[in-house]
Amino acid sequence: MEFYFLFFFVFLLAVNVGANNAGACMATCFGSKTLTKRSSLLLVFIFFFIGSLLFGQEVIKTLSEGIVPKTLVKENNSLIFITLIIPMSAILVANIIKIPIATTHAVVASFIGIGIANNNIQKESVSLIITWWLITPVLMFIINFLIGKFVYYKIVKYLLELSGHSIKKKKFDKILRIFLILSACILALSAGANNSANAVAPLVALEINSTFEAAIIAGIAMSFGSLFFGGRIIDSMANDITDISILRAVSVQTTGGILLVIASVAGIPISLAEIITSGIIGFSCSNLGWKKTFANSNIVKILKFWVAGPIICILLSYLISLLMGNY
Repeated sequence: MEFYFLFFFVFLLAVNVGANNAGACMATCFGSKTLTKRSSLLLVFIFFFIGSLLFGQEVIKTLSEGIVPKTLVKENNSLIFITLIIPMSAILVANIIKIPIATTHAVVASFIGIGIANNNIQKESVSLIITWWLITPVLMFIINFLIGKFVYYKIVKYLLELSGHSIKKKKFDKILRIFLILSACILALSAGANNSANAVAPLVALEINSTFEAAIIAGIAMSFGSLFFGGRIIDSMANDITDISILRAVSVQTTGGILLVIASVAGIPISLAEIITSGIIGFSCSNLGWKKTFANSNIVKILKFWVAGPIICILLSYLISLLMGNY
């Protein structure tokens, strides 16, 4: 009976991750009317699965044994439910207050809390993951700030020069939209690779499945979630993202996708929501200025949640682990 509950929570979490990530990956394509909603969801469905299958195994391995030893969760199977229930709760809270959720942070933080409570944690691996968490959003911010400051307006100027040549402008617009679709596919593939571990790592930690089998399960569940439940999220995100031009979207999606693929090959779980939002903030600073950008209450709320979220998840995981150990 415990196995069926475990698999239910694993599948439910993977479906939610897939549904949420669908919006982050394809909202620009749908919002700019480059693709229909159905086409957008089908592309996410395909590339989530491919990404999980080709590049997801290293991250699954890291989450299943790189933070706490497998022996710890095998000796107390009930601990593994903490790494599923806390992230699901975090997604729910973030959705209610409309904050982009870093599911990866919630999952990793839950494992860390278990490790601290049982005085059994892989310190080197955790330090490496946290270092990546600090560096990747800063890198995304810097890259997109520089592109926004020194490259973006040169391209805009070129487009304005083409405005009198309708044929050339239409051709350039077509090329730009092709790049938008390609960058969104790269992002979906990399999201499938990096976020597949969020739900299925417990199956590998308990040695129920191999990393390859877990990657297949994650790919199927995330793709299912994107196809059947991602539509509403794409709708809501598209309304907010249409103010971001196609050029900016291509930049953020491409740089974010490349970072996620690099992290996945290295076996490091990082947050899709965090790096994409960091790229958007970078563009905002280059366009509106630092003061106006960080005066935005929504951005301040997001930054506070990014700091508080993992800390709360660690504390909850730690306290629940201690309580379970006493009974």
